[in-house]
Amino acid sequence: MPIIIAATLIFHYKEWKYLVLVILTSFTLLFIETTPFFDPQANDSGFQTSENMTSYLLVVLVFYILTLVYFYMSYTKLKSDRLILISDRLLKSKIELGKQSEDLIEFSKASNHFIKSPVYISNFFAEKIEKGIIENKKYAELEQYFDLIQSSIDNEEIFINNMFDYNEIITITPKKEKVDLYALLLQSISEYKKDKKNIEFDVAPFNAKIKLDKYLLKKAFFVLFENAINYNLNKKPYLYIYSEHNNDDDILLNFKDNGIGIDDSFKDKIFEPFLRINDLSNVNGVGLGLTKVKKIAEILNGNVTLKNSSKNGSTFQLLLKNN
Repeated sequence: MPIIIAATLIFHYKEWKYLVLVILTSFTLLFIETTPFFDPQANDSGFQTSENMTSYLLVVLVFYILTLVYFYMSYTKLKSDRLILISDRLLKSKIELGKQSEDLIEFSKASNHFIKSPVYISNFFAEKIEKGIIENKKYAELEQYFDLIQSSIDNEEIFINNMFDYNEIITITPKKEKVDLYALLLQSISEYKKDKKNIEFDVAPFNAKIKLDKYLLKKAFFVLFENAINYNLNKKPYLYIYSEHNNDDDILLNFKDNGIGIDDSFKDKIFEPFLRINDLSNVNGVGLGLTKVKKIAEILNGNVTLKNSSKNGSTFQLLLKNN
């Protein structure tokens, strides 16, 4: 009974199977000890002599002790494995937090200009407007200043939305699930074209099942779609998507557009935050799109690269690993 009580206090509620085994073994031993078979005084039963009873009882006791030792060793190993698992998770979390901290510091430094710029612009042109009012200037003469302030505020709103989006990406815990990559790509295209109709997609069929976070991957798809439209002077932007397989685990998705291409001076910097690729007036972003794609690829244990680029278009290559 002391052993049963001690086991009840030691074992965790998730380890009930060990407790049940100890209790069943203990009650079995208790039952055997109390049966006439092991009663040295029960000579008239005709079963065994008291000496044989003692031998049998010793064998049962040894077996019981060995069973308890086995339970204890199994329990100790279970606890040890759990501690190792917890330690690995803590180490992984520490590394991830360190990376997130570095990302946030880098992001804060790079975003310094975007945060301060609208304030400076608004103050500067507000003074212009104030001076114009004092000088009794007409609204038509001051209208450009109001437009510039409004444009600055709009850009700041775009920046803030991108900042929150980037922050969500670097802090999210990926949810891995098995998805049909081709079906997910078609679904993403269908959702994207609801608002962006001025683009033609051509997707080469392929078969690939992969485990990853499809929410994050769709975000990456949308950015690559957006780039194909924004950096394009054609009346009908075109994006050809096809896959390559390095091996059973790696999948390469190629996004080939018919845009303006990327100048050689930008090719080594295109994934840096707040870098505008070339300078087109129709692009309203802040230069975070490809930075987000790169970060998503890293989170998914993959990579994104610029495969090639010319005045006839660019091809981005997204590497996805099925592990």
